[in-house]
Amino acid sequence: MKTKRLKLTTCPEFDALEKRIQNSTMGNRFLGCSYVAIIGGPAVVIEAIVRKAERTSGIPMDWHYLGGRGGVCALGDRKIAREALWLAMPRSDLATEDWNHD
Repeated sequence: MKTKRLKLTTCPEFDALEKRIQNSTMGNRFLGCSYVAIIGGPAVVIEAIVRKAERTSGIPMDWHYLGGRGGVCALGDRKIAREALWLAMPRSDLATEDWNHD
């Protein structure tokens, strides 16, 4: 029995979108950028952390999933970017000393 191969056709809209992505300054400006942090969590939380850190530090940052975690890239001072990410992370007012382990 001979199997049929699917013939892929091109779509003008997809071709135009691919060309826009390849020519995008946003996508290309982070190429070759080194990671400043790896953050675990849901995408909406990572996005909020990165955007808040970017606003407070003034350093352009971007992130993408890498093995189920968010890899964060920054175009400025790595130390300042890491500090801004740390300060942007949500905190809890609970401490382990407050828990009763009896």
